[in-house]
Amino acid sequence: MLVVFVSAAAGAFLALRRYPAFALAPVVAFFAAGAMVAGFASGHDPRIIGIEVLGAVASPQLAYIAASLTAYLVRSSRLLPSVQAAIWRELGTAFEVPRRLPPQMAALVRKLQRT
Repeated sequence: MLVVFVSAAAGAFLALRRYPAFALAPVVAFFAAGAMVAGFASGHDPRIIGIEVLGAVASPQLAYIAASLTAYLVRSSRLLPSVQAAIWRELGTAFEVPRRLPPQMAALVRKLQRT
């Protein structure tokens, strides 16, 4: 199980360092072999070893995809301002900002201005 977590961290590291996707091939092979050797050395059931090997193969790829997409969305200078503008437009239409103060609040403001 530790091999799966470490391989996921390796996949995320490669994505954040902007390595090409082909750099995953040796990482996947290394961790799959490591999961297999560790499983045989500890005497686990072959089905459990197969599941760990599949996890060691899939987890760096999934982590690479997730980290790449997250980094792209964070770094994208075109996407975030347009999303923020759309959110502000929707909030403006949903919640109308009052143009005048309610009478009680206006009285409190006048009271504060006198002091």
